[in-house]
Amino acid sequence: MSISTEERFSERHDVREALHTLKHAVGDFGADIAQLAPGPYDGVLFALNDTPDQKKAGIIVLEEPPQGYSDTQRKFAHSTLLNRHFEYAGTGLESAFTDTRPQFTSSRLVEAHIPWGAPVQKTGRAAVQVAFDQRRGDMSLEDGMNKLWNEHQPRIEAAFTPLRRIQENTDNLLGKLELNPAVQPNAFVARWDIIGSTEMALKKPGVYQAYVDHTKRAFKDIMKSTGHSVDELGDGQNLMIPIKPHMMFDVVAQRVMLSGMVLPLVDRLMSTHTAIAALYPELSPRALFAVSMGNIFPDDEGLLTGEPLYEASRGIKSLKRGETLALTPSVKSIELVVNA
Repeated sequence: MSISTEERFSERHDVREALHTLKHAVGDFGADIAQLAPGPYDGVLFALNDTPDQKKAGIIVLEEPPQGYSDTQRKFAHSTLLNRHFEYAGTGLESAFTDTRPQFTSSRLVEAHIPWGAPVQKTGRAAVQVAFDQRRGDMSLEDGMNKLWNEHQPRIEAAFTPLRRIQENTDNLLGKLELNPAVQPNAFVARWDIIGSTEMALKKPGVYQAYVDHTKRAFKDIMKSTGHSVDELGDGQNLMIPIKPHMMFDVVAQRVMLSGMVLPLVDRLMSTHTAIAALYPELSPRALFAVSMGNIFPDDEGLLTGEPLYEASRGIKSLKRGETLALTPSVKSIELVVNA
């Protein structure tokens, strides 16, 4: 008996053809830019936005300059940009999406870069950005770039049309294209879970459920009072604490947020749990907490997902039974970056 199932989206013929057509057009644009400015030209990318009201995009095309990238540049481009979601608030890419005309701006990612960007079809859903390295040549390129864009804009917009049609009929297109999460952290996640929950639920189910409900209510009240959200996970919860857009590239500010707000909030949750646990002596319940950070985003059903949720869960599992709190590697790395 054959079983009918939905085709893998990224392998669909129309999707592959649309991406190939777009990549070819962007590559032609890049080749002409390389002729215009062979020294400072440092690559061109094409970004797609599923939700114009949110400053999030996917980098679906990245064309290297003819001379190629160094190992360091290639590692950066492929680990930070290509086939990844990208939180672009406050970056040069934001100008490319939101401004009505092409222009040069500044980079939040690479200090030496002077990006040039332009919207595609003025829909707020697609943009191109070109990177120039100001250390490697003359940057008086505005007239030349405007002329090239006037030539290539109709070609790129025509090449984008097949993918745009797919985009208009596809929810969560970037997710279906299997893009990786953005590297810029947009939230801390505090995960809590109960030690020995299965045994307690089987032995004293009524008391155990009352204790769990009591704890969840208290935690929700605390999170609501501080303006944060809760994701239910059976006996535990993921507690989301968002990082403001202007802090996504500022590891010093993130470290201050961790020590000044996140950890005190978790300490309050832990103290609250201790007080509630004392009300249920027949259970003597104990809970473990883990703090992670990274980029979380909605799945097809609108539920939040992402690496920090999995990392927080792993942090819980790695705790020794005598411990109560784990800081995951992503949180500890803030301090390493600051002290580098």
